[in-house]
Order: sequence, then C-alpha cells, then structure tokens
Amino acid sequence: MLLKSAHAVDRRVPCAKALEGSKVPVAKMHLLCEDDSVIGSAFYVMDFLDGRNFADPRMEGESNATRTGVIDEMNRVLAELHMVDIDAVGLSDYGPPGNYFERQVGRWSNSTAPRRPRTFPRWTG
Repeated sequence: MLLKSAHAVDRRVPCAKALEGSKVPVAKMHLLCEDDSVIGSAFYVMDFLDGRNFADPRMEGESNATRTGVIDEMNRVLAELHMVDIDAVGLSDYGPPGNYFERQVGRWSNSTAPRRPRTFPRWTG
C-alpha cells in the first residue's frame, strides 16, 4: 500500500538541491519534469552514485568491520542531517510546523483504516 504522497518526486528535488554542499551525501539533481505526458508521471534526473544497498539489515556475509563501518556512516549521516540549518538552506517552509510524528501516525492510521482485515474467531482446526 502506498500513500498518495509516497512518490511526490516534486518534493524530493528541492530537498536534495538544498542539501547539496552540506555534509549530507546527496546525488546532484539536474532536472524535474512534471509533465505526465513524457513518461506517464513526474520524474527527475540525478547523478548516479556508486554505493551498496543492503536488502537485509543484518548484512549477513559481511565482516564485522564492514557492518560497523556501514552503521557508523549511517549514524554520521543522520547526525549531519539533524544539524542542517533548515532556514539557511531554504527548507523552513518545506512542511508544516508542529508535531511531525503526530501527523505521520495520523496519516498512516487514516490511510490504513479502510484496509484493516476483519478479525475472525480463533481457528482451532
């Protein structure tokens, strides 16, 4: 299930552009196309960056040193992201002020309510 805003690419581009030059690693954004007639939806073009994706967060098959390095870098980036001065980079109006977590929980709760499965009595067969 995806929320309507899940792929709001028009929101990703200004955020990534604002973070360019910060200590938060982001790919350089080149273009945002909001014309659905081009490929059927809005899209953006950005630089390709070498890297690794770990589908399994346990990173099985990787050494302890590799796992430690990945986790340390993830923590470094999260700390840098939290230190970004959103006013200085032009993101102070990126979203509504206030309790982000409350809005997210409310959004997800409201969007999943119609899809919640019915409860059935325990099956003993």
